[in-house]
Amino acid sequence: MSRLLSPGLALLGVALLALVIWLDVRDGSPTMQKGTQPWEVVVTEGIGDSLLVSGLIGTWRTFKNRGAGDKDPRE
Repeated sequence: MSRLLSPGLALLGVALLALVIWLDVRDGSPTMQKGTQPWEVVVTEGIGDSLLVSGLIGTWRTFKNRGAGDKDPRE
């Protein structure tokens, strides 16, 4: 289950970050100054960042532990 959940979280995070970019440039000009983003952009970016990082870390741990299961624990 975790093998599918972690990459799914990473993909969802990427999708939310793409939504942030769309929300930021939907009026034709991106807002690059600090404090000028609407609240929905800030909230979506925070959730997208956390999902992306969690998904990448979970995927890395899954692949790391899968290789460790093949080794003899006495070595």
